[in-house]
Amino acid sequence: MRMVVFDLDGTLIADRSSWGRVHEFFGTEHKGNVGLAKYERGEMNYEQFMRHDMSAWPAGISLDVFRRIFAEYRLNNGAKECIEGLKKRGIRTGVITSGIDVLGEMVCRELAIDSFVGNGLEFDEAGRLTGGVIPRVDLYRKDDILVRMAKEQGFITDEVLGVGDTRFDSSFLRACRYRVALNPREVDRKALREVVHCFIDDLRELLPIVDSIASSGRGLGSEENQHPRRNGRQV
Repeated sequence: MRMVVFDLDGTLIADRSSWGRVHEFFGTEHKGNVGLAKYERGEMNYEQFMRHDMSAWPAGISLDVFRRIFAEYRLNNGAKECIEGLKKRGIRTGVITSGIDVLGEMVCRELAIDSFVGNGLEFDEAGRLTGGVIPRVDLYRKDDILVRMAKEQGFITDEVLGVGDTRFDSSFLRACRYRVALNPREVDRKALREVVHCFIDDLRELLPIVDSIASSGRGLGSEENQHPRRNGRQV
């Protein structure tokens, strides 16, 4: 294994959604929930979902406002220690998120993540929101980004361990050779149980898993795919 790729919202950070964080700030949660439900039903694509969310916010918001909204983000337990431990082991790190890149860039800068892809909002020369979007990561197609990221780093996906926390991470996790879920909510646990090898509650728990893979040369092997484990115990 040569690379670990993380989801962002709910995985590296405690907030479950950067879009939701902005809606909470402006009091527009209802419209955000309506948009997500329409996207999940296939009534709009992800670019349309992004535009739908933005239409609920005041026009011309400045980039500085977004930075202030996201400034209080909180890393999940063990995030710093996990990333530092991976780096000491010579393992590359990446983040793939369908959330807003303003937040993702802040987090990846703090943790010194090697590769990052997130969705963008378009700002004009004065730093004001134009209403345009830069869709890079479809919520259901994170696997496409993973394949590209691994290739850019000179790896194949069989050399990647993925970490996520919701059912929306399933395609991305299935594309990884090794798959771990961090403390999913009950609504997501059933779906992820069919996908991941391990459930963990703290990102520091990832390091012994990585060491096990390295020492065995097999680790969470294909024969174990049908037998997920929780913290080293079968579930």
